[in-house]
Amino acid sequence: MSELVTIVMEPRAKSSKSGRGKLRSDGFTPCVFYGPELSEPIMGKVNTVRVNKLLASSHWETMRATLKLPAGGEEMCIIREIQRHPLTGKLIHIDFMRLLKGRKITVNVPIRIRGKESCAGLKEGGVLESLYEIEIETMPESIPEFIEVDVSKLALGEMINVRNLELAA
Repeated sequence: MSELVTIVMEPRAKSSKSGRGKLRSDGFTPCVFYGPELSEPIMGKVNTVRVNKLLASSHWETMRATLKLPAGGEEMCIIREIQRHPLTGKLIHIDFMRLLKGRKITVNVPIRIRGKESCAGLKEGGVLESLYEIEIETMPESIPEFIEVDVSKLALGEMINVRNLELAA
């Protein structure tokens, strides 16, 4: 299961394109918080340096977070989408989606391959083709950081199907 991190969301007013640019030059990234049972989205800003560290340290699609809201209070959320500048790669915007206990969520979970060095099929000249991530539906408290697949016992021509993977309940 992925760790729970804390992100502080500060208030921001609706602004023009130049206003959002000024916000970014001041070291903040515009963001929005939305989700089930919220009457309307909450707009805010987060510290760009802190968020970039979180995005670099983990697979952001499975990272659960406690979001400290501008009006007070905390909500469990997941980073649903990030937008980056197409040329510079700089962070432009972040979407946080509210998670409710007892309500399933669909997330993309990365695949980690284990056992390549002892795989008989690879030693015989086979090629390993793999997915990079799998979309799963799970409870917010049970979002795995990754799914590990052991290929050490695969012979030439054998495969592991997604339906055969053992996932934690």
